[in-house]
Amino acid sequence: MNHTPERLKSRRRFLAAAVMLPVVGAAPIALDRLRTSTPARNDLTLRLTSNDGRHQAFADPLADGATIYAPGGRTESTITVRDQLTDTSQTLRLDRNLEPEAFSPDGQILFAIDHRPAENPVAYRVSSVDISAGVVTETLGPLKVSLVEEMRGSGRQQVWSPLGDQLYTLYIRQYHDHAIDQADGTHDHSEAHATDAFVHVLDVATNWALCVDLPDGFGMGAPGTTALMIDGDGTTITAVDHALGAKVEVRRLPDDPLDPGQFSVTELIPLG
Repeated sequence: MNHTPERLKSRRRFLAAAVMLPVVGAAPIALDRLRTSTPARNDLTLRLTSNDGRHQAFADPLADGATIYAPGGRTESTITVRDQLTDTSQTLRLDRNLEPEAFSPDGQILFAIDHRPAENPVAYRVSSVDISAGVVTETLGPLKVSLVEEMRGSGRQQVWSPLGDQLYTLYIRQYHDHAIDQADGTHDHSEAHATDAFVHVLDVATNWALCVDLPDGFGMGAPGTTALMIDGDGTTITAVDHALGAKVEVRRLPDDPLDPGQFSVTELIPLG
């Protein structure tokens, strides 16, 4: 089985770090942009506010019963980004099915859940929208290496790191192990620990993403039985499964410029 250097590193003991967004060196996709002082459409709804409160994203309203993880089919998305400080707005009309998720600290990048295919979505990735340049690109991994991967599952809960540089989302999905994906998109399940959940890590400060798989059996209960929390110094993210009576600790390891985005994962720990 051939691994990229990034994937080889993800196989270390207790590490389950895998990039799920592809296309190395892909050319940015030009967007049809329109600068306006007010939202281009008055039916857009407020969907996102930056951590500092300065930037807001308005987007198409969700249909009844839809969520940002299951919005239904849509071949075009209209998003207006408003700067509260300068009282200016910019409207983007995108030929994609996008749901705003987070801003970069400087408000120049909008991270969005990119549902594929747009008209009948069955999976999604995280895309980065450069608001001023009007381009959208796939969000790569911490080593800026892409793998052929699309996410499936439903987001349960999100927490921010104390510094606001990383957003963690607990996803529940069908059996799949990110740590053993092949570069061609196939999966070798002979080595896999079947997983029901993963924590998606989005680094909004340096623009990368990865997935950390949780141990077997986590997240098999009803949607309201899981939770995600983070400690005060931001080093330990705890995923709790009340139906299982257990928790998992995902620990953020010290930053390494040559090998960023490393996390360790414990086994299931009984709640006590």
